Amino acid sequence: MTNLPLHSAYVNLIQALLDCPSGEETQILKANLDLVDAGLVEVMEQVVLVLYFARS
Repeated sequence: MTNLPLHSAYVNLIQALLDCPSGEETQILKANLDLVDAGLVEVMEQVVLVLYFARS
């Protein structure tokens, strides 16, 4: 992924989802529908790997 602003937006959305109170995820996703796409899933996969290996 070469679009740094888009990548940063995905990371910010993922962080917002991780930090939000339980049950608010849908509201956050609806407020960011422009970011809900395959690119978000790709970055989520990358974040999962980073978090997994950071804990190892």
